[in-house]
Amino acid sequence: MTIDLPALAAPLAKAMLASLKPDSARLKMLALAEAEALAFAITRIAGLAASGAVTGDEAKVLLSVQRDASEAVLASLAEVSRISANKAVGAALREALEQTLGQGALAPLLKAIAG
Repeated sequence: MTIDLPALAAPLAKAMLASLKPDSARLKMLALAEAEALAFAITRIAGLAASGAVTGDEAKVLLSVQRDASEAVLASLAEVSRISANKAVGAALREALEQTLGQGALAPLLKAIAG
């Protein structure tokens, strides 16, 4: 069985990019929202510290808590990215199956891992 690599790579790349596009926009939106939330929290904590409503040590703890919260949000985005990558590779494998028309022994292998 002979597969033309360049002829196969182009539709696989197209399938991957099409699969990633919706998720990348959502990830960007969520990351921007978290950046805004972090900026708001920093500004608020700085204001509390400047007014004397919290001590320097309390402000440090509040900033640490906010840092942990933002890291948790961004870690969840990383997991979403992993899921997106999984979907993109699955789309490419399904495209490979279609492009090769399930040639030979490759067909059951592609079907098994395409998802």
